[in-house]
Amino acid sequence: MPNKATTFFLSMSVLSLLFKTAAQPFGKNKPKPLPEEDQKRDPHFAVLIPARDESKVIEGLFKDLCRQTQKVPAQDIYVIIESPDDPTAKLAAKYGMTVRLRKNMGPGRRCKGCALEEVVEDIWPKLYDAYFIFDADNRVDKDFFKEMTKTWRQGYDIGIGFRNIKNPVNAMAVASGMIFTALNVLGNKMRTRRNMTCNVTGTGFYISGRVLNQLKTYPFHTLTEDYELSLYACVNNLTCCYNDKAVFYDEQPTDYNQYFKQRVRWVKGYMQARKIYYPQLVRKARIHNPNLASVIDQLVGVGELVFAIIGLFLLFLHDRKSLKYIVLEATYIYVVLFVFSEFLLLTEKRYHCPKRLLLKSLLLNPLLLLSYIPCGVKAIFKKDVKWDKIEHGEQQEKAG
Repeated sequence: MPNKATTFFLSMSVLSLLFKTAAQPFGKNKPKPLPEEDQKRDPHFAVLIPARDESKVIEGLFKDLCRQTQKVPAQDIYVIIESPDDPTAKLAAKYGMTVRLRKNMGPGRRCKGCALEEVVEDIWPKLYDAYFIFDADNRVDKDFFKEMTKTWRQGYDIGIGFRNIKNPVNAMAVASGMIFTALNVLGNKMRTRRNMTCNVTGTGFYISGRVLNQLKTYPFHTLTEDYELSLYACVNNLTCCYNDKAVFYDEQPTDYNQYFKQRVRWVKGYMQARKIYYPQLVRKARIHNPNLASVIDQLVGVGELVFAIIGLFLLFLHDRKSLKYIVLEATYIYVVLFVFSEFLLLTEKRYHCPKRLLLKSLLLNPLLLLSYIPCGVKAIFKKDVKWDKIEHGEQQEKAG
């Protein structure tokens, strides 16, 4: 028989999941329609691209931005570099884009959020209707801005695109990319339907000018500035939309060491952001709050998974004979995740790679999801987790 502690954590896992599910119908944070004059005119967009020594891969993004069906003027595309000797500057100038050299590179300032902060403050007082953020290794579908304009016209403060895989070269890359598909299809798609705050995932999104023009800065500096933005949006009742027709391509890790290092940083950043915003979330948990469903969603976070993992671990410690049951449980979880991954594949049909590679990726995807457990453990005990540049492959290109 499980002890009281084990029963408590497993029960909390179930209750957390039920609590989040029960709150979803209370999502009432709808976008405010734009004025009629804004509906008719062409929006004025800015594109922000942090690019530290990214000359090997960034030209593909430049080409995609230039061949958009809805154009963004080249001078409104801001490429952020750290050194005047960076070859990225010459490439940006070749395409007529604006280069911004970082000025403050002091301790704790070598992060994506700080780079974005500098360029937003540097642009001011010039105002834009929306600010798009891309990573240098991204590729962009030709209709991306055309589709995102529809989201902007609906009045959403934040618009998130569909994140596809730029480099489907092996099972690690494809399986890693499938995790983002899950976050969008089962997470952000549902949140958009329920008028809830979405979770921003790093790149391929916009922030409305109504937000950044008021802030006059980009104040999100944790290791996961995207999740920090998501929490800010939640407590400030910003409206979010996931637009799966606005497609961009992102490079994924091709080996496990790179994947593990990246995920440890993300988990650490997740903890940092929650430490900052958790008190505000608690204060916003009021019945009259139109964004209450989002607040509850973020308060619980991944609590149901954490409680379940602790409960199973305590069950093993309490009764070593339960090892076989835990193995069976882990096998069951793997099978469920495998079926879930296959369901995503069948519904999305967006992975352009051989069937054999898809099968390998489907088998690997559940293991990558379970590997978040050791990533979390390392993130808890490792204090010095930094934002490090990841080397990109020159030949790993997926045309936008």
